[in-house]
Amino acid sequence: MLHSQNSQPTGAQSPTMWWCAPRAVTLIILGYCLFNLLYRGFASPILGTDDMSESVLVQELRAGYMMRQPPLYEWLLYSVQQVVGPSIWSFQSLKYTLVALSGVFLYGIARLAMTDRKLAAIAVFSLTLLYQIGFNLHEGVTHTVVLMAGVSGTLFFFLRVALHGRWFDVLGLGLFLGVGALAKHSFYLVPVGLLCAAVTLPYWRVRLRPVPLLLACGFALVLYLPYLVWFLERGQSLVSSSLDVMVVETQVPHWEKVLSGEFRLAKSLVGFSMPFLALFLLFFGADLWRAQRSMAAIEEPAQSNGEVARFLGRYMGVLVALTATAIVVTGATYIKERHMHPILMLLPLWCFAVAGQVGLGLARLRWFLRLIIVLAGVVVVVRLPGFFTPDELLCGSKCRQAKPFDRLAERLKAWDGTIKEATIVSLDSYTGGNLRAFIPSARHVIASFRPSSQPRAACFVVWEAKKPEVSFSAVWQETPFAQRHTLADGDILDGEMISVNWPHLWLEDGYRTSYWGVVRLRSSAAVCQ
Repeated sequence: MLHSQNSQPTGAQSPTMWWCAPRAVTLIILGYCLFNLLYRGFASPILGTDDMSESVLVQELRAGYMMRQPPLYEWLLYSVQQVVGPSIWSFQSLKYTLVALSGVFLYGIARLAMTDRKLAAIAVFSLTLLYQIGFNLHEGVTHTVVLMAGVSGTLFFFLRVALHGRWFDVLGLGLFLGVGALAKHSFYLVPVGLLCAAVTLPYWRVRLRPVPLLLACGFALVLYLPYLVWFLERGQSLVSSSLDVMVVETQVPHWEKVLSGEFRLAKSLVGFSMPFLALFLLFFGADLWRAQRSMAAIEEPAQSNGEVARFLGRYMGVLVALTATAIVVTGATYIKERHMHPILMLLPLWCFAVAGQVGLGLARLRWFLRLIIVLAGVVVVVRLPGFFTPDELLCGSKCRQAKPFDRLAERLKAWDGTIKEATIVSLDSYTGGNLRAFIPSARHVIASFRPSSQPRAACFVVWEAKKPEVSFSAVWQETPFAQRHTLADGDILDGEMISVNWPHLWLEDGYRTSYWGVVRLRSSAAVCQ
């Protein structure tokens, strides 16, 4: 017999249980996001992984920017930058607003799946124990945070439409179906997974109402239409565009690609779940096993919460099966741990919802909560060297979040003040994106993006010089620009090699140095147009 969670009062909490009240959970989610926003913004003004290319793209608003990614992230970032400018604050504000939104929706799902406030709160806090969310998200991730909001919002409103059928929920479902579709192409698996999960469970099958679902899909299509038109105008199908990205091992037999893809899927599923899954099984593994066996023996739980938990498990299982099947059909091998958000973002919610059916000891829950807090603090500490002591021993050879692009920008402006209003052609995205953050009034060009705005009166090419002794002409020939633009005789006016020292809390200036080259071109040069 399943433990009845309603046997424990949830309305009135003891003073020591304040953290599981709905308002407190919401404030903790918002506080977590605000802390990380301020922490990253004040720690370093340098744009990190993924942010740098987006910085160049959003110089102008377009219906679409690239075939492989829908444009909602760029639309939102463009809007934010109209208010706060192209600095690190625009990226962090957008990221943590979307993370907070995802957290609130996931907490709403947890409340639908669990009557015990303690379990619902800890389940949401446990998301920080997923490496891709609790750690990697802070320095990478652009479109994925929009995807997180799209997935969590879609699932939340799908459940509410099925349970209640209110028109507000139908509009919410349509909105977040549109958000997800405009976030990443992989989102298309989500509505398919939701429908498959619902039709295979009797409780949910009878609650599917075609008219509200069709209206929600229609609303989503209206939101998606500008990008769809842009996409179709380029004469490439969505399927072929996705396959170009996902199928990378084109020179090997199909069966080898399938084996490689399935192995990478299994590896990514396990990797995404850690360290949460290992810790959860250590604390509550026996409870999860007993609860899962009990639920399997009961056709229909006495409470709808049990059915929500069952639905979450079925949804994740369906998405794993759909992904595995897609690999068999297409031979996709570009499968990474950071692609697993739509599948496994709900794992902590499912684990606590199921295990909680047999009752979890309060003492163990408190220890698990303490562990979440400690590991969140560890993440803060582990990130510190990357900002304040960026030597190779502590931060690695790249350490992009501390590379002194701000100092580079100051050196460039000191070398030639006209660069502030010039066209700047950057030979790599990290340089281009960061120079836009620190020289925002210039017109910035990178290999993958050229603004449609008018050329400027002055033009410069900037590149990071891995080997300062190598000439600009040799560097130029190795770039995609050289395949599209020829530098004519007389286009190069003059140039400079600039050395920039990295900052450090205690090491002397010059302990680590990066080099950038800059050449001034005639404004009529083809690459400057």
